[in-house]
Amino acid sequence: MSGVGYWDPAGLANAFSTMQLTPPPSGEWYMDSGASSHMASDTGTLSASHLPSRSTPSHIVVGNSSLLPVTATGSTALPYARPLSL
Repeated sequence: MSGVGYWDPAGLANAFSTMQLTPPPSGEWYMDSGASSHMASDTGTLSASHLPSRSTPSHIVVGNSSLLPVTATGSTALPYARPLSL
């Protein structure tokens, strides 16, 4: 079946399940200007961090359907000509 608005959930799941995640080198950030939320693998890269609030999801689902625990939330500013706050 094809047409506008059609998508194949099995094909999408298969595409994500074949992806592999490789952590970036320490201290590096990869920007996604369309993202509404950002993740870091180490709280040491954040300027401020704290335990998640009750409204924070307890896990994040990644491409291979694995669940990653949310262990902290926080913020940082990236040092560019004009600082970018995340």
